[in-house]
Amino acid sequence: MKKSLANRPAKRQQGDTTRVIGYVRVSTSDQVESGLSLESQRQKLEHECARRGWELLEIIEDAGVSGKGINRKGLQIVLSRLAEGDAEVLLCAKLDRLSRSVRDVCEIGDTARMQGWSLVLMDCSIDTTTPYGNAQLTMMATFAQLERELISLRTREALAVKKAQGIKLGRPVAISPEIRDLVWQLRRSGMSIRGIVTKLNADGVEPTPGSKFHIRTIQRLLSEEIELKKAA
Repeated sequence: MKKSLANRPAKRQQGDTTRVIGYVRVSTSDQVESGLSLESQRQKLEHECARRGWELLEIIEDAGVSGKGINRKGLQIVLSRLAEGDAEVLLCAKLDRLSRSVRDVCEIGDTARMQGWSLVLMDCSIDTTTPYGNAQLTMMATFAQLERELISLRTREALAVKKAQGIKLGRPVAISPEIRDLVWQLRRSGMSIRGIVTKLNADGVEPTPGSKFHIRTIQRLLSEEIELKKAA
């Protein structure tokens, strides 16, 4: 997505009309939500360009596409045209139309700075044609990085607690259908979950080789069985 400034066309002269490429997007679920239609977004972009005296070259869309990630056909066309110097501004009506990931938005902002074009998101204070907008994008990137680090820290702490409690980490090993049937039969007979745990461990039944039953194991098995029976 990144491209050197050396390959861009000559810099436009001061006073030239700012050229804009608009981007609009809806996912399948968005199409039934108020205010998110493609036409509504287009109108907002057209009005904003008219207000600023900008030249709206084209509005490119991604219809019925998720906002996760940036590998979308329409968005990639937009970014390619901006990298080639066809326009100076990428304009979106809402931040989440560009991406639902703050990290992705910040990455696009970094690309814009390197390639010499601007990013304008109308529903928030992201407008890198201004110093204030650049500062807002920088703060957004900083807090996004902070949140990633906090999530990572909380995950490590939670895993450490589980390990200290003797809980085996990693993907659960599959329990045989025979044991699943036995658990279900005991439950249907009226036995409590704690009673099932006590009986199976006393009888030497192992959910997996070398392990014992716990209340959470039985709860998970019963929940899975209920879901399977609903789907049947």
